[in-house]
Amino acid sequence: MTNLFKELLKIERVVAPSWYDNDTIIYLSNNTGTFQLYSYNRLTKERYPYTDYQNGIMQYLTSKVNHSIFFTKAKDGDELPQIYKLDIDSCKIIQLTKAKSVRYALNTINNDETLLSYTSNERNGKDLDVYIMDLETYKTKMIYKSSGAAYASHFSPDNSKVTIFKQLDNVSNQMMIYDFKTDKLTTLTKDKESLSVRARWIDDDTVIINSNMDSNFFRLIKYSISKQDYSDVLNTSQQYDVVGYNLSKDKTLLSIIYNKDGYSTPSIYNLNTQEYLPINFKTGMYRGITFSPDSSLTVYSYSTDTKPNNIYCLDLNNQTTTNIIRPEQELPAIEFSPAKLQKFKSFDSLEIPYFIYKPNLPDAELQNCPIIINIHGGPEAQYVPVFNPSIQYFVSQGYIVVCPNIRGSAGYGKDYLNLDNKDKRMDSVADIKYLQKNLRESGLHGPITLYGASYGGFMVYATLAKYPNLWHSGISIVGISNFITFLKNTAPHRRAYRESEYGSLRHDRELLASISPINHAQNIKVPVLIVHGKNDPRVPLSEAEQMYTALKNQKTPTDLVVYPDEGHGISKTKNIIDLHQKVLNFLNKYSESKS
Repeated sequence: MTNLFKELLKIERVVAPSWYDNDTIIYLSNNTGTFQLYSYNRLTKERYPYTDYQNGIMQYLTSKVNHSIFFTKAKDGDELPQIYKLDIDSCKIIQLTKAKSVRYALNTINNDETLLSYTSNERNGKDLDVYIMDLETYKTKMIYKSSGAAYASHFSPDNSKVTIFKQLDNVSNQMMIYDFKTDKLTTLTKDKESLSVRARWIDDDTVIINSNMDSNFFRLIKYSISKQDYSDVLNTSQQYDVVGYNLSKDKTLLSIIYNKDGYSTPSIYNLNTQEYLPINFKTGMYRGITFSPDSSLTVYSYSTDTKPNNIYCLDLNNQTTTNIIRPEQELPAIEFSPAKLQKFKSFDSLEIPYFIYKPNLPDAELQNCPIIINIHGGPEAQYVPVFNPSIQYFVSQGYIVVCPNIRGSAGYGKDYLNLDNKDKRMDSVADIKYLQKNLRESGLHGPITLYGASYGGFMVYATLAKYPNLWHSGISIVGISNFITFLKNTAPHRRAYRESEYGSLRHDRELLASISPINHAQNIKVPVLIVHGKNDPRVPLSEAEQMYTALKNQKTPTDLVVYPDEGHGISKTKNIIDLHQKVLNFLNKYSESKS
């Protein structure tokens, strides 16, 4: 492996910034190889590391009143995180939950910072219920008993109520309000069309939600408890999703991030004047635009296809932007490849978008470059043009990388999202065939490797089996090979809403068998690299082992790589480097000559 490869993969990622007070920002950095807690002081410009665990921090919440950061951490990818409290002053850390076989997830802290809400399956090991913890005594109480998964979003300004979301399936939620005074729950949304994903309170009677209720796209909606009615926050007829929003502490400003063809388009909206602030945001990818306690500043992470994640601070008074936290390493001296958005028509004339990265070579030389088709997981996810070290390295080595958002991807409306459900599953596989057709018609004739993780790994297996003569090799990472065994063995709290996407074991067994790549493995003739984490609770290791055995028995060239300290995905820097060495060796071994 070249030094360039290691340099790219070791570029520090700084993400998830939030305010502790007006001068201090808490964020996550993977500078040590896993994501850990750091602080940044705007006045002294100092960075300070709070944690240094072998395993990464998964979530965190700050509490100025308690001088604390609450965070969750799991072990080696087992997805059974526990809750910890870090004291800002002493840096002492105590573990608040210690049930090793139980999953905990942070939800929110109330406004006077006396209660912490969290989700846990401690009751029966399956259903994720909603609890509150008294931050003085650490005593806990269940406030919502779930059948499936549920979580709390935010408390009302007077702390008398909290919004709770119950997950109906993999993309739908039902919103409720729990009243602490009456100990009663009121259901606000009742059907699967209302995909409310979070909530913010304007006052004690009005809550903002992000929903595609009665619409193809997510938009911001106000709900009045007393009037029991909904109204749009913004008077726009949008044809794209709202993917992020936050409310200032004084309830006057709203940060909004739209998703337009995979790119972020942010804005700041004044709820009092009903006007947008005249801020010129650059093109790129924005995450988590949050307001400072005095509502005068915002902090957010920003990246582009050729620029790694940085953290910026925007002063709303003078509208100046400062890059306050950036990767500590110097970037490698190479020319990064920009992502180009393109589209093709599939078998039914549906338009499918994709991003393509090309080496900086003359067109004549590009024609025979090997191609990697990188299929995202989910399936309700979306490839967006963020900085990707792996892609940039492969492009620098002469590979063309193509990242499609096939039917079933998020970001293009509810109708597009539902085009691959249950018996439509193989339509998304056909999209990859028509992508290959589009690439050939555009003059690209190099050998094609299919690459994907999780659901993307299933897509690799399925496409290799369905259209065996179009591909040169495949790489499946934590991929599903058999939907029946996957649903039987996945974590219990996940099974119900995965069945709503793929089909149920009770009613759709024949369908599940028909779309399972393991039952068509005899059609796979090209080399396959299979990668998995030993502790994966979502797609168990047995999914990899049975496909490896099937391919090995029929003498299809295949290798199985298992990481003993990983779960659903490869997250530790040392393992990422090792994996990419193996991927590069595989590609070089089985790809034809590169330009």
